[in-house]
Amino acid sequence: MATSTIGTARGVALYVAAVAGPGLLTLPAVATAIAGPAAVVAVVGLLVVSGGVAATFVALERRAGTGGGGVVQYTRLAFGPLTADVVRAWFVLGVPVGVPALGMIAGEYVASLTGGGRATVMVTSVVLTMLAVASCAAPRGPVDVLNVPLTALLCAIVVVAVTATSTRWDPTHLHPAAPNGWAAVIPAALVLAWLLTGWEAAANFAGVLRDPARTLRRVTLGAVLVVAGLFLSLTLAQLLVLGPRPGPAPVGAMLTLPFGAAGLLAAVVLAVAVALNNAAAYTFSLTLVARPITGSHRRALTLVASVMGLTLVLTSVTGATVQTLVTVCAASQLPVYLTVLLAAARLLPRGATRWIARATTICIGALLLSAGWKLVVPAVIAVAAIAFARHARHTTPTSDRRSNHGADRPCS
Repeated sequence: MATSTIGTARGVALYVAAVAGPGLLTLPAVATAIAGPAAVVAVVGLLVVSGGVAATFVALERRAGTGGGGVVQYTRLAFGPLTADVVRAWFVLGVPVGVPALGMIAGEYVASLTGGGRATVMVTSVVLTMLAVASCAAPRGPVDVLNVPLTALLCAIVVVAVTATSTRWDPTHLHPAAPNGWAAVIPAALVLAWLLTGWEAAANFAGVLRDPARTLRRVTLGAVLVVAGLFLSLTLAQLLVLGPRPGPAPVGAMLTLPFGAAGLLAAVVLAVAVALNNAAAYTFSLTLVARPITGSHRRALTLVASVMGLTLVLTSVTGATVQTLVTVCAASQLPVYLTVLLAAARLLPRGATRWIARATTICIGALLLSAGWKLVVPAVIAVAAIAFARHARHTTPTSDRRSNHGADRPCS
């Protein structure tokens, strides 16, 4: 980035946009449908782990001083260029699957308002994905576009939904605590993995913060607190008001109780706006990571958009659900986290943060194993990335490789 102009408030909004997004409006409900009230255990556990991940990323950025180089640069410093290439490939080729999922989440809300079905969901996803890509056409991307008001809108609607329905809370919805057994907490946690994800995208935004040495810690702490408050309050309120199976548009159903059709309309507007905000932030971050291997912003955006387009086609043909896309995306994101946390164990000095990184590594590793067959996706990406990197290094002159060393920083 040419200039760094994002202060603390806008930085918190940008980070919350990367971490929370429209998943907040649907995924807690999906998790409770899987595990019942026991899903709250998964939410609390993942919020704790998310705090550990965030603390590790702050410490890494302050230690490594990559100026926004993010996860790829952390990995390069710890393990060398080949591992960094694999991490980049997971991020660029696996994570874009989540952007159409964001559009589908918004589409579920649109369908609840219009009475539409699967076609409405998919059309909404296509439109929002295209808009997210278009918003990143300029090298500066969507960083300065509506992040503060949209994040404020997200917080306000959640607060209104929780408080306005508080008189309708029914504690009997919390029993039985684990109708499908406590083992169901594990697949529920995998669906909620987006509580963890986003910090790798946020790491790439460090370079756009004003004086990141001073503001990065404040911005990250603020984002952790906001995200934790939103997820916990909304998950509990949904359970108490709607029960363990709140449906595909739970916030809309909650707001309909005190406000009628106007409440549902507000939820739909929120879902669409926040989905676009989150999708644009993620698309921009993905483009930053892809730039060094494509050579230009335009080609990087084309690569990322191509993965999203292929995802939309396959989703339309196979009838895949939001839950499927979310878990496939998580299967590529979690290896990124695991690798970066292992890098932290090498790069960080002895102290509390290093122990936090180690403990978080164990938690992420256990969650990753629960992905099952979906680990085929990051495995194939890793093999392809290694083969491509070795081929490129055999065909690229030594002088060119040296000139490209450290090219992971975002370019203007």
